[in-house]
Amino acid sequence: MQEAERYQYRGARALVALHERYLREFLNTWRVFKNSGTALPETPDPDYASADALLRHVLGCARSYMVWICEKLRLPDPGMEPAPEETVIEVASVDYVEHVLDRWRMRLAEVPEEAFFDQMYLSRWNVEYCIDAMLEHAVMHPVRHTLQLRELMDTKDPIPIIIGLERAALDRWGKGDPSGFLEISAPGVVYFDPFLERRLDGLESLTHYYDSMRGRVRVDHYELLHPQVQLCGDIAVLTFNYVSYRGKEETHWNCTEVYRRLDTGWKIIQTHWSITRPAR
Repeated sequence: MQEAERYQYRGARALVALHERYLREFLNTWRVFKNSGTALPETPDPDYASADALLRHVLGCARSYMVWICEKLRLPDPGMEPAPEETVIEVASVDYVEHVLDRWRMRLAEVPEEAFFDQMYLSRWNVEYCIDAMLEHAVMHPVRHTLQLRELMDTKDPIPIIIGLERAALDRWGKGDPSGFLEISAPGVVYFDPFLERRLDGLESLTHYYDSMRGRVRVDHYELLHPQVQLCGDIAVLTFNYVSYRGKEETHWNCTEVYRRLDTGWKIIQTHWSITRPAR
């Protein structure tokens, strides 16, 4: 990658890339958690008072870690806006994550390797870290909360979780972002839709196909109708009717998704879309 070549310390580039990956993964898991109706454990900590409070906490920390690092290295302020308030955090989360990650990507590229290790600095919670250790802490913060949310959902009936996964991905799809589906698809996923002459095999093929539509799909609103989940061990078959609306047009679809429970959660292993009524 060209960005990696610009980093004086490739270890920092790796940690920045991991932070981006895991922050996106947390956001997707958080959406599923919110849609599943699972409750957080009761705690006096205000950061865990609600799902929206937790989202604001994690996204706010992603900002504050880089602000702290820039302060200690005497780098220019990264120019990150504060995390949105709880009342709007869900709606604003996608744009805010992109804003934060954009400020993260190249901020440390010109910092020499020795600067990541040669001095200890006091954190805002009164623990000393070198810069490299703080980067590792920043990477693990969304990982930890992702695991906690998944473990809470694992104690629940998987049916609302499966439907929540699908609904969260459809929310992003309607805004031109197919990554919601890519993030919940298994490496060996297979895929059919009416516009393909043959099946797509594997996540790489599906990614290439979805990327060709990125930013082109716009749905004003949609209905996910008559969802049914049939469970068989670690396999779940979700079927539903889908109606998308754009302006005065509406399109009707049938969909079958086969999910499998993996170590990383429920993932799609087979998708089949068919049109039942073209746009009219």
